[in-house]
Amino acid sequence: MLDEADFSILAFRLQGNKVYYVNFCDLKLYLTEDAMYYKDRENGYWILRIWPKYIQILRNIKCLEVKPNNLEELGVHCLL
Repeated sequence: MLDEADFSILAFRLQGNKVYYVNFCDLKLYLTEDAMYYKDRENGYWILRIWPKYIQILRNIKCLEVKPNNLEELGVHCLL
């Protein structure tokens, strides 16, 4: 569903009323097969840790930099 949308925005709301807005296309680059966890052979998932300045996807050495409450980085088309 997120892959098929024109614009896919995820919002992670944390303590202190901080909201991290992420363009799914940016996050998707970090959601690799190698970073997945499996309960069984069919259902895989990722574990994300959201820190003040970045999102860490466990089993991936790269992190996605983010800023709280910042819609400007998503682009003008997302603010409409």
